Amino acid sequence: MRTWFLTILFLQSLLCAQVDTKFIDPNNCKSCHEEQTQDWDNTWHSRSHEEKNSLYKEVITYVQKMTHKTHADVAIGCAKCHNPRLKAPKIDPSYMYAKAFGLESEATKKVDEAFSADDVLNGISCYVCHNIETIHPKKNQKDAGFDIMTWTKGDVVVGPYPSNNRAVYHESEQRDFFLDSDKLCLACHEGNANIHNVPGYETGTEILLSKLDVKCVECHMSTTKKSIIAPHIASKDEVAIVRNLRDHTFAGGRNSDILETSLSVYVQHSSSRVEIGIQNLTPHSVPTGFSGRSLVVEVRFFDSANKLIDSPVYTHLRSLYLDNMGNEALSYVATKLEEDTRLAPLEARTIYISNA
Repeated sequence: MRTWFLTILFLQSLLCAQVDTKFIDPNNCKSCHEEQTQDWDNTWHSRSHEEKNSLYKEVITYVQKMTHKTHADVAIGCAKCHNPRLKAPKIDPSYMYAKAFGLESEATKKVDEAFSADDVLNGISCYVCHNIETIHPKKNQKDAGFDIMTWTKGDVVVGPYPSNNRAVYHESEQRDFFLDSDKLCLACHEGNANIHNVPGYETGTEILLSKLDVKCVECHMSTTKKSIIAPHIASKDEVAIVRNLRDHTFAGGRNSDILETSLSVYVQHSSSRVEIGIQNLTPHSVPTGFSGRSLVVEVRFFDSANKLIDSPVYTHLRSLYLDNMGNEALSYVATKLEEDTRLAPLEARTIYISNA
């Protein structure tokens, strides 16, 4: 009797996002958008599912232990941005009870299967960004990802250009958030505050405070070139249009050399000390985003025989969050930001280390 009762609750809470199945597999897009798909395949957007990202998987487990929630409950909170097309955006509390008692039904299977669906495993793929109908204003710092998104219907794909131009696979429409705006990027890279109203991400706030007119795409999709989409497709009625196309590698510290243009570093030394100058050349803090990141300055001293003297000296530039017990924590479970030694936008800082 208990199993049957729980099953009814599951069915009421499971929501389905209808998706045109031909957009689910990025390989379908590759036929016409080969270069963009290959770029994306080497990004962390393509690895936003926990099964393809060990750090993300460990963070989910960490938050689960710290908050005493089920894996599914935590994963859905993260899925706002990591998997915004997840077909089970809400879980009834009865699901947690069922998992705790080891109960299983068709309804629990549906919830579990939603996390391993092919389209979800693909991460932030083409059909996420290019199937967004509207990005609504955020009501508070908790809003992020699918909280503020509605999706296109049918075979409509959106982007910076209004014209199909020989497209036979889908309709094309223009959306302003692909043009002169950070709205699309900051739908996920800003907000998602926890129950203590501590934001998970504040890249957007940092950019706003910098007062710099630099868009995310100028650095993270910076390479533009003139090209023709799907040059192999011929049309009697339309002439192929040469367009400006952006790089789709979404450059970051782990898949590009973007750090070389993000920081300016110099080193001077004397008999008594080492002087290290670091300047942030970006419109956001460095590091930004995930609160587990830190910029580590490592200094090693060698003698005249090139032999290491003593241990290296480390300086960590990072954000330090604390939980309600005063212990260091990630922002997802923290109650406050205790200290922030990161480089602010355009900040130049000098670090002095004694030679003694």
